[in-house]
Amino acid sequence: MQPWRCVLETMPAGKFVDGVGINMNLDQALARGVSADDICRTLAEHGIHQGRVEENWGQLNWDETSRMTPQRRSVLLAMKKYGIRPTVLVNAHCGAPCPLRQIELKVLAAAEKGDRSITLDNVSGLKPDYSGLSDLTDYWAAENLITAIDGNVCTLAKPLSKPFEAGSRIKVATLMYRPFEKPGSAAYRVTLQGWLKNLEIIRRDYAEIFGSRDDCGFDIEIWNELTFGSHFLYINDYYATPRVAYNNEDIFGALATDTAAYVASRGDAYRGAIVEDSFSNTIPWTAASREHPRVSAIGKHPYPPVFDSPPARQPRGKVLNALGQPDSNAFVPAYRCNFPEYQATAIQTETVMRDAAPLTTDIYGVAHGRLSRTVDGKALPCALWITESNVSPKDCDPAVKEERAMEVKAKFAARFFSFFLNKGVDRAMLYAACGNDPAAGDREFNTLPQRFKRIGDDAGPVLAVTQRMVNRLSTGLDRQAAPRAVKVDSIADTHDHVIFRGDGTAAHPDLFHREVFAVLPYQVNARRMVIVYYVMTRDIMAELPPEAFDVALSGFAGTSANVSVYDPFANRTERVPFVQDGGRLNLQLVATDRPRMLVIDLR
Repeated sequence: MQPWRCVLETMPAGKFVDGVGINMNLDQALARGVSADDICRTLAEHGIHQGRVEENWGQLNWDETSRMTPQRRSVLLAMKKYGIRPTVLVNAHCGAPCPLRQIELKVLAAAEKGDRSITLDNVSGLKPDYSGLSDLTDYWAAENLITAIDGNVCTLAKPLSKPFEAGSRIKVATLMYRPFEKPGSAAYRVTLQGWLKNLEIIRRDYAEIFGSRDDCGFDIEIWNELTFGSHFLYINDYYATPRVAYNNEDIFGALATDTAAYVASRGDAYRGAIVEDSFSNTIPWTAASREHPRVSAIGKHPYPPVFDSPPARQPRGKVLNALGQPDSNAFVPAYRCNFPEYQATAIQTETVMRDAAPLTTDIYGVAHGRLSRTVDGKALPCALWITESNVSPKDCDPAVKEERAMEVKAKFAARFFSFFLNKGVDRAMLYAACGNDPAAGDREFNTLPQRFKRIGDDAGPVLAVTQRMVNRLSTGLDRQAAPRAVKVDSIADTHDHVIFRGDGTAAHPDLFHREVFAVLPYQVNARRMVIVYYVMTRDIMAELPPEAFDVALSGFAGTSANVSVYDPFANRTERVPFVQDGGRLNLQLVATDRPRMLVIDLR
């Protein structure tokens, strides 16, 4: 009943070394005088090789010729200098979804909430169905479109959401392109051509900085989360009554497919670029089996929810017990839920393991799994990427101290990277390099401490632990080494510690720590394996004292072994009591909820 245990794979250590990444949200740090060069050098020296950069379509100028600013160029040049490969998020946030002109106008006559017209002091340059009132209920350009202009009176597509007094000011935007309409329609194709023109300008700018003969130097992420800022995908969001009758959600597949097809048609211009479909970031229905062949990854943003179980509301839909049977009693155990692996556990129905695992699973007639796509009768793998996740300690505990918050984020990062990069994810990126809220200090999502000002300053525990784990997995790395299959024969303990208590029945049993003991093997070279292990506790904000476990691993026939354990938090190596019995290693391991690294050197 724990999907993350559906398969045990030994992953090449290079997958970890290459897959560690971060969101390059540097604006706040740059604003306080920290240089992009110092930030990127520090990130690279601590094992960060992937960087996510957002390029919103609305950053393109009205002439559709340029989008690069001096600040953005300085960041990209620093990334290039220190070997951080950009994943370029191509997005169209409705706050500035495409090239636009935004002005502020005066309201000439009072307008009430619910009115379908407004009188403005200047209507020159406004264009019906392209111009509209902005930021009425959200950060949303042309949120209420003007459908007709008679003198200075503008007819609106929707009733006004709030009143305006005579003489007040209002923002009005004119969009170069209409919001996306029904896929395949003439109107859709016009907007699509603008979207692709923007992509081509991004390619030009990034290839100039990062490109080589064999590689354009960057990867492409199509869209961000659908939970906010996505109105531009749906023309009907701009009108009180639907403008066009169609299934709005058709856009998810259409825009990803059309973008991938364009990239494929350009051949060498996009050589080396991995295309990732991230319409899947916050929805479960996207599947590798349905992706265009030029798409090589689908994206997820598995931020862990924070709640106390049992929740205030009872679970909806079918509830299963520990035997996999429908549960009419709907027993809900009591515990605090806040941990990075949440979306691999099926505590709720959706689980990233559907798409990360090498197993193909049929869900409502759609094949899921990273090997589920076939082209010409052969599997064409489509990996899973996680381009955002992290914990904001202040949102879990408003009283948390900054030092403690950084320790929690270091534990989150170590578990996040080691778990997901072992469970079929090719790229795992923390959100974010720098903070967005100076008032929050180090208690929010930032990875670099707020006190960081220049190269050589303390980079903080998140990056220190990441660097130590990357170093341990890259020392002696042989990318050609074949992974050794390892089996977990048993995990036992004498303390019987639990995540939660059941009710004493087989249908509702206790969940023991030994049942959430994570074993995550990586192959460094032909003779060295590193196995990351920890207890997958349910509350990242709490600390688990050391516990003893007897762990039996097999798969080492014909070899003898030297075994040690490295603690990346204490930066300490310790000897491990073990007995080798043929191909089996019987180990006495001490574990907490912080990952440790079992180093097995074979002779």
